[in-house]
Amino acid sequence: MCTTLCNMSDFPAHRVVKQPVLRNSPLKNVVCQMTFPEILGLDSRAVRPIQIALSSKYPTVGRDQEMKLNVGAQGLVPTGEVRPTFSFRDNAGEWSVTLTPDSLALETQAYDDFTDFASRWHDVCREVVETMEISQRDRIGLRYINHIPISPEDDLREIIQTSLLGVAGEPLGGAKKLIRSFQEVVFEQEDGFVTLRHGLLNSEGNDTYVLDFDYFSEIHTPLDLQEQDQTLIDFNHAIFDIFKGSLSKDAFDSFKPEERKDD
Repeated sequence: MCTTLCNMSDFPAHRVVKQPVLRNSPLKNVVCQMTFPEILGLDSRAVRPIQIALSSKYPTVGRDQEMKLNVGAQGLVPTGEVRPTFSFRDNAGEWSVTLTPDSLALETQAYDDFTDFASRWHDVCREVVETMEISQRDRIGLRYINHIPISPEDDLREIIQTSLLGVAGEPLGGAKKLIRSFQEVVFEQEDGFVTLRHGLLNSEGNDTYVLDFDYFSEIHTPLDLQEQDQTLIDFNHAIFDIFKGSLSKDAFDSFKPEERKDD
C-alpha cells in the first residue's frame, strides 16, 4: 500500500492517442466510477489509511449516511438500510473522491486532460483496492457531461445532428416556445454500453443543450488495474468520437479544437 498518492507512474500514458484540445470546451463534469462486491464493516477506522494516502491532493474529508435503494416495479425504492459515504476533496472544491461500501468514484469540474484524469483515477483506485483488499469488479464507467449554451437566434439543426433532435428540431404546430425536451438512448458496444442522455433545458431563461455520455461495462470480473486503465482509454476515445458525431462540423469547430502537443 502506498502511504502517499503515487506520482502517476504506473498509468500507461504512452498508450493514450492524444485527441485535440478544445479551447472552448462545453464540458461541465467528468466522473469515473467503479462498483464492487460490498465491503462489510466499512467505518472510519478502516478508511483512515486511505485518508492519509489521499491527503496531499484531497485533504478535505466528509462523512455522510446514504439510504440504499433498490430498483422495483415502482422505480427506486428505499430499503431502509443506511450505509456510510466518505468523501475526499481538494482545497479548491474542484476534485472529489467518493467511497461507499460498494463503489468508488472520482469527479471533477476542472477537467483539462484525459491522461491527468485517468492517472488520478489510477492512483486513487490502487490505494483503495490495496487497502480494502478488493479483488472483484462489478462495473466500471466513464461519464462526460457537456452543456452547450443556446442563444435565441441559434438554429439547433445547425448545432446538433438532426437525428437526435426530435421535437426540438421540428416544433409541433401550434406549440409555443419549447423549454424542455430530454431523452435517453442506449447503444450496445463491443465492450459495454453507452448511455446518451441529451436534450434542451431552460434554466432562469437560458437555454442549454446537454450531451451526457456514460460509457460502462457491467461484467463481474477479477479486478486488474492495468486492464482497467486500457478499458478507460478505449471508453474515452469512443465517447469523443460519439460526441463529435453528435454535432455539426461548425459547432465542433466553434469549440476551437487544437492539435495537442507532445509533452
